[in-house]
Amino acid sequence: MASILRASSVWVCLFLLLAAVNGQDDFDIGEERKTHLNFFFHDIVSGPNATAVAIVQSSVMNSTAGRFGLVVMVDNALTEGPNISSKLIGRAQGFYATASQGDLALLMTMNFYFIDGVYNGSTLAILGRNSAASQTREISVVGGTGYFRLAQGYAIAKTGSWNATSGDAVVEYDVYVVHKGPASASTSNPGGAPGSGQTSAGSRSTVYFPVLLLLQAAYFLCFLGH
Repeated sequence: MASILRASSVWVCLFLLLAAVNGQDDFDIGEERKTHLNFFFHDIVSGPNATAVAIVQSSVMNSTAGRFGLVVMVDNALTEGPNISSKLIGRAQGFYATASQGDLALLMTMNFYFIDGVYNGSTLAILGRNSAASQTREISVVGGTGYFRLAQGYAIAKTGSWNATSGDAVVEYDVYVVHKGPASASTSNPGGAPGSGQTSAGSRSTVYFPVLLLLQAAYFLCFLGH
């Protein structure tokens, strides 16, 4: 009988210890949201104020249909309207590269960094294939920060205008994401707004107090109970 009780107490100890360890990982990541964004991406490759600059050009770039091996670093304006003078809401920062020898297909690797309203300071991470010659393209959204924490979704890109002489282009983006966002967003710092997933000292103590109780119970049962 005593051996059965000892075996049972060991299992109880293990359960309490596992519960305590799992309890330490509890944190708030905010509520699930769905967001649709519409804005315009200005790819300026010409002139003294270019925001898209070639940093790598392969030896075969000019001999392939897709200009294979060109890498362009960007800090492109994102605006509310198609005109470059319309309200600036953010920047597209990262790079695109020509990744196909047969057609003009870009590898897009960049962040959409927002500077306006509840999205101020937040980002969406874009990664995927952009068939630039197609009128409409779909690109993956693979992550986000701040208001768009844990974002997943897709972006639909449509070429609004392209200047064959300068190479400058305006692309309209419709972005659809599911993400964890703050319950009430701050315009100055949405990532740190109440409910955004940053745990305050009070909420940390709320989490850790039952963990300490479980650890104490496990200690008394396992080490002082024999």
